[in-house]
Amino acid sequence: MLTAGWIVHWLGLFVYSLPFKLFLKNHFHLDAARVAPLIFLAGFPFTIKPIFAWIGDTFTIGGYRRRSWTVIGGILGAGFFLLLLIGVDNTKFYVGLVFLAVAGYVFVSCSLGGLMVEFGTRNGVLGALSSFRGAINQGVNILVGPLSGYLASQWIGWTWSVSAACALGNAALIFGCADRKTEASRVGAKDLVLSQLRSLFASKSYWFALLATALITIAPGFGTPLTFYQQDFLKLSDPQIGTLTMFNGVGGLLMGLVCVAATKRVSVGRLFVITTILNAVGNLAYMHYSGFRAASFIEPIGGFVSAGTTVAIFTMAGHATPKGVEALGYSLVMAVNNMILGIGDMFGSKLTSDYHVPFWELVLINCGTTLCALVILPFMPTALKNVKDVTQLPPSESKSQSGHIVE
Repeated sequence: MLTAGWIVHWLGLFVYSLPFKLFLKNHFHLDAARVAPLIFLAGFPFTIKPIFAWIGDTFTIGGYRRRSWTVIGGILGAGFFLLLLIGVDNTKFYVGLVFLAVAGYVFVSCSLGGLMVEFGTRNGVLGALSSFRGAINQGVNILVGPLSGYLASQWIGWTWSVSAACALGNAALIFGCADRKTEASRVGAKDLVLSQLRSLFASKSYWFALLATALITIAPGFGTPLTFYQQDFLKLSDPQIGTLTMFNGVGGLLMGLVCVAATKRVSVGRLFVITTILNAVGNLAYMHYSGFRAASFIEPIGGFVSAGTTVAIFTMAGHATPKGVEALGYSLVMAVNNMILGIGDMFGSKLTSDYHVPFWELVLINCGTTLCALVILPFMPTALKNVKDVTQLPPSESKSQSGHIVE
């Protein structure tokens, strides 16, 4: 059910990205430096994700946390995406309603993340689940690519309708997940959140997970510049751009499946080193992004190496998150990741639009900056560095056997 939830969640969340980006570019005639901040603002709820996770971890509705907040999030996401069908010809209208729709999706994301960490640590399979999550996160682009490329060439309203349908799908699928009933806390909200934050930040491993996430994503991004480069310089059609997204997803899916086996044999520290180097070296291929044929070979490489670092940092985060605050701890790492990726994308867009930095130079800067994350490796806590998945354990086994780090 987690797999089904992830597929539907990311399908609805990813499918609007390309059509919305091209809609801002072509309908409102904006350059990359102006489109990137609007995309960042529209997705800003993921940057403040810990607030949503704290709500989901703290307050129960009908005795449930994950299930109840997923239903609420699904309904909110669907409602605001459908309101976009009104079509007011103003960027604030589109960005504002997408922001509210994404807020609904964040509740769903927090619930799925909390269920994953809770189940994975209890059964000693957190690394494998994180790898499956990474595989699905990238692999869903196999569906998203052609669909988003097609939708980008059609009326934008069809895009909002698909995302709304996926939001409702998540609200329904959550009833198939084995969510446990939770007693409402008798502690005041203020004292409760303070105790949760103290639990998180008392862990050296958790601090390291946050720092590692920040350093590996701080590079100037080329997501939005790549879309402009594909359409304006290479003259690729919308369906061709969507097809390349699909190829990227194939590479990401393969890496995710490789990591499923690797997390049982390779420690978190070694996985972090391997995937960081692969990311920096593999993305150098984008310097030769000269047309659809070349891009068809480069995109799977890009998906493969980026999925590796995603698995590494989120496996690290899952192991470093203390029990009882799974959604809050996991979402805080994701929020840091999303915020820095967004800032990096805006910085990369500004370099290309305002300072006319060639695309290949932007790629080179990105790869060089990614390698800087390795400087923190000697400071990785030993307990976190050496942890790996163990064999599957029954749910009754103690948490200490799962490899979960709560120091």
